[in-house]
Amino acid sequence: MRKFPFDRVKIDKSFVHDVRVSGDATAIVRSVTKLCQALDIATTAEGVETAQQFDGVQANGCTDVQGYLFSPPIRRPKFRRYARNSNHRE
Repeated sequence: MRKFPFDRVKIDKSFVHDVRVSGDATAIVRSVTKLCQALDIATTAEGVETAQQFDGVQANGCTDVQGYLFSPPIRRPKFRRYARNSNHRE
């Protein structure tokens, strides 16, 4: 990770799926996020489908999430319309 200029690490949905039910998955998510925090790298949890998974990755330090809990995948033109009309900007 020191040799390549990563600005984001994605955490696979297989770990996200089990984050609240498997100690192994939780430990992996926590370890990856702590390492990334120390290196000032953002983390994205992929495949967040339930509020329980969202709570689990958030509690373990993920900076960003993606998944069906929030939206199915959408094409760029639809996303642009959504972003332009959204009041959810940060």
